[in-house]
Amino acid sequence: MAFAVSRFSGHKFGAMVTNLSVEDITSSAIKKELRQVWLDAGVVVFRGLPDTTEVQIALSEVFGELAIHPVAAARVPGTETLQQLKNVPDNCDIYEVNGALRAGYLPWHLDLIYVERNNRGGILRLLRRPSSGGQTGFIDRLQLYDDLPKALKETIKGLHVVYHYNPDSSAKKFGAKVKLHKLSTMMQAAYKTINTYSKVMHPVICLHPETGRKVLNISPWFALGIYEMPGPEGDALLEELVAFCENESRVYYHVWQPGDLVLWDNWRMLHGAPGFPVGESRLAQRTTIVGDYAQGQVVPGERAMTNRYVPNM
Repeated sequence: MAFAVSRFSGHKFGAMVTNLSVEDITSSAIKKELRQVWLDAGVVVFRGLPDTTEVQIALSEVFGELAIHPVAAARVPGTETLQQLKNVPDNCDIYEVNGALRAGYLPWHLDLIYVERNNRGGILRLLRRPSSGGQTGFIDRLQLYDDLPKALKETIKGLHVVYHYNPDSSAKKFGAKVKLHKLSTMMQAAYKTINTYSKVMHPVICLHPETGRKVLNISPWFALGIYEMPGPEGDALLEELVAFCENESRVYYHVWQPGDLVLWDNWRMLHGAPGFPVGESRLAQRTTIVGDYAQGQVVPGERAMTNRYVPNM
């Protein structure tokens, strides 16, 4: 290897890559090695590369085709594949979380679980950090499946969770609850589109297409219920599963350092953001790696919506 890899301390997933150069990521052999690190680790932190948009895009392309963001105003100027994520004092989502106001809070979720195709992953880069908070959290759904009691694994075989888009985190039906204080202008615009989304469903247990390993395929945010078990019994089961997913004992919170690039496998990892103090700023940009694990579908009887604005969350 032309680079060094160290595993996350205290976790069964995650790796940090150092001593990687821009020239290295043009090598076919090194690209293959980096992709294997990603498959093995689920989350990879790259540290020490030049802190530029060009490097972020080039590194992202090592792992697959990049999606063009559908809204030009949300792109980093001069690019099509970099999305701007701005949380500034006068334009930010604000929620009450465990009794405290937090800006930039995002519940645990999978990107695009509310459509049939969920992307392959993405690379996030922070340009401005708040004085405290602002971490990005990750939970390994391979480990979640492995840790499930055997009886529960049998109970959930063949079941599907129904999802529907709603950018208001306080509308989350299962698991940890928060109270909305303010939506950013971007989320206000996104909220107006919720009726353009079909309900979709994804299997509770799925096979990771590249590793063949079983994944507990649940996104706490956007979940409505279990398709095969509508009503209180199914809701109670899904509440139990979401509580299992949201257990903080398995969480890795990435504390950002200048220039960090964080890659995650969206077919494997849950991610979320605990937020930061109101009145501060957090600026980031991200790429989205195209993909489809081909196991999602529109709920039978729902009209498929094909002309949809799909934000990354």
